Amino acid sequence: MRVDFVGRIRDQKWLVLKASALGFAVFELLGVPVRFVAAEIDRTLFTNVTSPIRELLLQYRAWELYRALLYCIAAAVAGWTVARVYRSHQRLAVGGVGVVLGISLLISLFTGPGYYLRDFVLIASIVLSPFIGGLWFQGPKNTGN
Repeated sequence: MRVDFVGRIRDQKWLVLKASALGFAVFELLGVPVRFVAAEIDRTLFTNVTSPIRELLLQYRAWELYRALLYCIAAAVAGWTVARVYRSHQRLAVGGVGVVLGISLLISLFTGPGYYLRDFVLIASIVLSPFIGGLWFQGPKNTGN
């Protein structure tokens, strides 16, 4: 069974728009505590770590990995929320969230000072997280008992 994803988006544009707005809002609201936690980890890491290890972390940009993990968790929660609200159109709604997150992250990447291949991998992991949160962790099915 072939699914015309673009045609479904065109037919359900208001649903996709509302779902994308909800998912992006949840992601941004969760981004506030994520930035706070990341700043605390940075502060602890860079004040309590010896100089050679600090230089190694800075050289390989290791701080981006735990930040990306925190943002992946926030994106998965956003996908889960959207999938719960739009149960009848889960794939379409979560797909809209993934597209909006991807576009916003790519815009911020290309308007920044520079980028590396690792940045694309981190963005891809964050964009795929709503699908994992929304479609994989669907919870119990309603059996109608």
